[in-house]
Formats: sequence, structure tokens, C-alpha cells
Amino acid sequence: RRPPRSTPSNSSAASDVYKRQVYLDKKLLDSPDKALDAVRKELSRIVALIVKMLEKTEKLVFGFQKSNYSEVNYIELVIDELHHDILEYLDGLDKSTLTKEQAKRMIDISVIVDSLERIGDRILNIVRLAKYKKEKKVVFSSQGEKEIREFFRIIKQVICALEVGLSKLDGESLRKILDKSSEVGKMFSQSKIKHLERFYQRECVTADATIFNNMLVNFVEIFKHCSKIAQL
Repeated sequence: RRPPRSTPSNSSAASDVYKRQVYLDKKLLDSPDKALDAVRKELSRIVALIVKMLEKTEKLVFGFQKSNYSEVNYIELVIDELHHDILEYLDGLDKSTLTKEQAKRMIDISVIVDSLERIGDRILNIVRLAKYKKEKKVVFSSQGEKEIREFFRIIKQVICALEVGLSKLDGESLRKILDKSSEVGKMFSQSKIKHLERFYQRECVTADATIFNNMLVNFVEIFKHCSKIAQL
């Protein structure tokens, strides 16, 4: 897919962060270390886009607005394009000249960019659920809303740690992501149980249950992709 040529109106999409690749200079391909550093900078830009997606997605879940919906969809298209550009750029490296360390970096980067693209897809799933929630006029219970907001809080923390880890090559920040594994797993299990209880007590309708549970699944999948990156 290709992003539209014009950015969404009445948004901040004119910012440099929305531009297609910035650092992938083909002249650097003759110097693998410099080329891989350039790719790392583009990865940081993707994470910054994901942060924006999350911020606007949370607003959509609790107060749907078409402008935010359009902008999140646009950002996801930009991420898809960056994913394509980065893999194409890496393919331009002369593999026969790479050291073992450089080859590993290139493979790790390929895994990272794939994972980031899938995170964008998962966030877009939540956005579509938010749209469905509005169409069906579903209102989460106060406890359900609290649980979803808590997931947003944790996932934003994880993405911020990922942003620092990738931009500054900070292993400690990446380890913090793995440290949250048990917390996220526990939150997921408890939220499913609590929501089932609310459903049986007729505190929520079937559409509510479907939307809520699918949001939980997408949050957990986002975390799994972040963990995969942190383990590299």
C-alpha cells in the first residue's frame, strides 16, 4: 500500500515526522555501519509515529472523532511505506562484504521493522473497534473503561521504553519491557475474568463484550511484538 500524497486536513500531519524516509541515503550503502545507523534512525521515527497513533487511538476509544480516525489511518499507511523503504534499502547492501556483526545487525533490524509494522496493524485494529463501538453506541462500564485505560498506560510506557532503547541503543530500557511481561499477562487474565462477570451480571451487552475482549487481545499482541524486539 502507498500513503496518500496529501496529509489529512486540520491535523499536525505536515510535521517532518510524517515524511517518508529521511535518513536512507543510498550513498551510505558502501559503508555498512553508516547505512545501518541510518536505518536505526528511521526505526526511531517509526516508533515516534506509533506513539502518536497510541495517543490518538486512546482518544478515539473514549471520544470518537473522524479527524483523529483519518489521521491514525494515514499514520499507519506511512509506517507501511517506511517498512517497505527500509527493507528495500537493506536489500541494497552488498551482503558479501558484511562482517558477522554487521550481518547480525541487519537481520535484527529486519525483525524490528517487521515487528513495528505489525504493532501499527494492531493499533489500527483497536481504532476499527473504536469505530464499531461508536456505531453500536456502546458505552463501557466505569470498571471496563478503567481497565482499558490501564492497558493504554502500560503499552505507552512500553513503547516509550522501546523508543529510548532503539534511539539511544539503551539495553536497560529494553530490559524494562521484558520486566513487564508478568504484569501484562496478569492484567489480561484479570480483565477477561472481570469482564465475563460483568457480562453475566448484565452490566454489558454482547457488542460490548466483543469490542472489549478484542481490544485486550490486540494490546497483548502489541506487547508481544515489543518483547520480541527487546529480546534481540
